[in-house]
Amino acid sequence: DTAAFIASLLKRNPRVLVHRMDERFTSKIAMQSLVAGAFSKKQRRDKGNLDKMSAAILLQDFLDARRA
Repeated sequence: DTAAFIASLLKRNPRVLVHRMDERFTSKIAMQSLVAGAFSKKQRRDKGNLDKMSAAILLQDFLDARRA
């Protein structure tokens, strides 16, 4: 459970800043980005590529939110 993990983390490290983000649609957006980026079918099936693209999208969303 994410909430329990965050509570445990903050209990051990109260000075850590935690930012929660909704990532429910990130994999779908990442897959669309892989298709648009002309990744081959084999590359799109590689979960590692999907995870990397999802992480990049989450990071960009976080940075964009901080600028706003």
